Amino acid sequence: MAQYKEFETQQSDSVISFEYANEGWKLILNVNDNKMYELMSGCNTCEFFFEHTYGEQGSVVSREIADVLEEGVSTIDDDVINTISKIMPNGKYFVYNSQIHPKLTVPFSDADYFSNEQVKVWGKEPFSNLPRFPKTEYYRLSTQNISSMDTLFEFALPLNPTHWLDEDRVAYYTHLFEIGHQPTALAISVLDVRGPVTSENEHHCLAHFLLDGLHKVYAAAQLNKPLRLLSFVSLGCGVSTLEEKKSVIQLL
Repeated sequence: MAQYKEFETQQSDSVISFEYANEGWKLILNVNDNKMYELMSGCNTCEFFFEHTYGEQGSVVSREIADVLEEGVSTIDDDVINTISKIMPNGKYFVYNSQIHPKLTVPFSDADYFSNEQVKVWGKEPFSNLPRFPKTEYYRLSTQNISSMDTLFEFALPLNPTHWLDEDRVAYYTHLFEIGHQPTALAISVLDVRGPVTSENEHHCLAHFLLDGLHKVYAAAQLNKPLRLLSFVSLGCGVSTLEEKKSVIQLL
């Protein structure tokens, strides 16, 4: 069970923000005023979906924060949270630290959530007769049964496509993992709980937007190694209640 703390960020000048569009039907993650991801929102019976809309080449964390994360964060120490929270947009969060085993996932593959688990419940897109296409590779993390009808699906979403990664940085983290070091990735996260009107099944979909750790997570996935993930789960965004957010974190 992951430990977590409630934390509020105020008077932030973060380059990261969430905004709602289309009368609340889309939730957009912005970084440096660029629309990075769009999530379907405003409907708890519609399918969960994210779409990568822009690549951010620069880092969004300071050197100080990058050094803390590279050293490895295994707790949710107040000093660490206070330091890292400086880059988070204003709002309330559940902050937790967990160990993850990322699996790089290609759209339309046998491992793709949208082509498999989602299609079994919601079916394919009516117009294209295809599964939803997120326009990016992504990482699948844990998949856990919450009950006989409900399932948790956990995803890590890179700000950049994998073919933009620096090979030297990947090699550096590959070496760290091989000698037993376990660095930490950082994410701002959103929980959506969705269930179609035709079924009692609910999908609890936890999306982690990776603010730091693109090379770490990729290297870990290639080696099938675990690493730590420090997540700031937004309490103000996502199609989910406060209690649903607590319940999901307590599973991890």
